[in-house]
Amino acid sequence: MSYEREAGMEELIDDVWAAFLDKLKKKEATPLRLALGEELNLFVPQTRLLLPMYANPRFPLTIYTSSYLGARRNAYTIMRKLDMPPDFFWKFEFWTNERAFEVLSKVTNRIFGEIMRTNKEGLLSVENVATDPKGIKIALALDECVECSGIEANHNICYYHAGTFAGIISAMLGKELDSYETRCCATGVGKCEFMVGEKGRGEELEEYLNPGKIEFSLQKRLENALLGESGRSLGDEAGLRYYQLILLNSLITNPKLFSASSYEIGVKYGENLALFLGSYYNKKEEELFDAITHYYVFLKQLKIEIKEGAAEIRAEEVAEISGLDRNEELLGFLFGELEGVLSVITKEKMVYAGNTFEGDELVIKFKKRE
Repeated sequence: MSYEREAGMEELIDDVWAAFLDKLKKKEATPLRLALGEELNLFVPQTRLLLPMYANPRFPLTIYTSSYLGARRNAYTIMRKLDMPPDFFWKFEFWTNERAFEVLSKVTNRIFGEIMRTNKEGLLSVENVATDPKGIKIALALDECVECSGIEANHNICYYHAGTFAGIISAMLGKELDSYETRCCATGVGKCEFMVGEKGRGEELEEYLNPGKIEFSLQKRLENALLGESGRSLGDEAGLRYYQLILLNSLITNPKLFSASSYEIGVKYGENLALFLGSYYNKKEEELFDAITHYYVFLKQLKIEIKEGAAEIRAEEVAEISGLDRNEELLGFLFGELEGVLSVITKEKMVYAGNTFEGDELVIKFKKRE
């Protein structure tokens, strides 16, 4: 990937983090999409994290590393904006455990915890701090975690937040730290818990970042989403900017490759989705078009209109790019998903044939495979 492309992705990530801080200061949401609001169903970002994990065993490391770097960079920026001196945590490892816990809790909970709560990512708290010249250990808890709520899996899966916490605390302490998840709601426990400490943590981190095959029931999660059941008292919705950070952190290492692989994953998912929705809504053929249109609006992901014998889809208020520069690489999964959906509904093999913007509408074109 070229330096210019990587720098562009970093700028987009920085813009999203800046929006977090602006929202926190104003204590009110700035509308990003006129009709659908600035939130979307939890199922949308969860799908975009789970499917690449299932397809690529190296994806957890990718999302962990990129979220770590983005959070560390922007934590520095936020601390400067809040006039925190750069040496505020000077010699943190020599503080008493009690002082370290008190100060770190105040800073984390009042700034970064508040950003997460406002963005409906979960309720962050510092649970324990152990300081030692030979190493630092910080235990964090995330209640009502947006990343895994309602998911049943065979492994801890909150890689985005593990990287984010490591990046934030590395910036605050001026040290290179790592983080891994010790408990995850997806495996049946009450809240997600993370351990942050010195780099080179050995077996725990290695095992966490290399889980092998992750098993989960996406259909069950979708059924719960359509029924409005996630189990989170913060609601069934996630912040739009959280979703966009997921996409940007996925793309940053190789945007074109990730967009292409996302497209391929999206096609298979779209085919399965159309079959599921046909059964769920008990609709067939043309009636299923209306049901699928309702589905995307219900998830607050986009508004679509299918035209010209299913060869063209017009989309408005597309969550992936709402409020951002129009970036086709963010849309690879969506293009593939819609291709798969159309292929099942029309009983013809449809393929993505390009897109254009007409005002605020994204026009996505498809054609029959020759």
